[in-house]
Amino acid sequence: MFISERGVGLKSQIQRNARLIAELHQRVHETVRERDVSASRRKAWVDACSEFQARYDTLAFIGGVSTARDRIRSGDAMAIEYALCFIEVRPYFFRSGYMYKDFLRVLRNIELSPQQRVRYERVSEAYAEYRRSRRHPQADR
Repeated sequence: MFISERGVGLKSQIQRNARLIAELHQRVHETVRERDVSASRRKAWVDACSEFQARYDTLAFIGGVSTARDRIRSGDAMAIEYALCFIEVRPYFFRSGYMYKDFLRVLRNIELSPQQRVRYERVSEAYAEYRRSRRHPQADR
């Protein structure tokens, strides 16, 4: 499988995982409202929290988000490709914005192939433009 084909698959996986994380997180929010109503509702909330916590790390990043930065820095090809796909997709789920910014910083400081560098620069420039437009919204008028 070529990297570009793998990238398409990874992007789909990132989007699926983001939806699942959002669903799990939503379940926590839905059950927290009624956790003090009864023992069964408290258990539903505890179960929702436990499932979210148990699955988040591996759903958020292939191989686990807790080790992602170290794997990217060490040159793990799959972690680098996944991080590039992640910043290209820019999924939305609990803590994904922090991950996005972290991956931008880490990827900026590692060796990337020429094609990967082009992909990184495209995302980095778009993010810089987004930040400029948020600082000076009247400049666009």
